[in-house]
Amino acid sequence: MPDREKGRGRSIGPTIGTNKVSRKSNDSLDSKGIYLKIIPASGGVAIETTYYDDRSGDQMCALYIIPEDKELSDELAKIITLQSMR
Repeated sequence: MPDREKGRGRSIGPTIGTNKVSRKSNDSLDSKGIYLKIIPASGGVAIETTYYDDRSGDQMCALYIIPEDKELSDELAKIITLQSMR
């Protein structure tokens, strides 16, 4: 019986892989992102951004209001761009 039929050969279906990320022991991937909280509100949407500032060591938050007459995707793109530049 060939190895493939015994289940020991190569799989021809989709596979899921994992990659190891090298990082310092005190470095956390959680502290490197920008987190968005989208809050539906009357007349629009509130966006709260949270990120960790490496220079000051503080957790920083900002609140943005997007009125319902603005395009949400365009305004989110502006917020993400602005936050990425900090």
